[in-house]
Amino acid sequence: MRMNRTAYKRLQELAQRVAKTLPVPAFYDRHASAVRFADDHLVTSELLHQCRTYLDESSWSAPMASATANRWPVTREPSS
Repeated sequence: MRMNRTAYKRLQELAQRVAKTLPVPAFYDRHASAVRFADDHLVTSELLHQCRTYLDESSWSAPMASATANRWPVTREPSS
């Protein structure tokens, strides 16, 4: 099933608004070092970058591919 770009964008915006009203899940505090490790590698790993690029280009329809590019925090600096 393909969702049109407008409907997907509206659904994504609604989900983000709802998520902002909720507390941060306890998981992030309990596993802070693992989350930092994963975040750092998501940003810095060339292999993960290649995997994301491949999936965005080959596994999704064009409207979904551009939306998935925003799912990962690839623009932020790695944590220290």
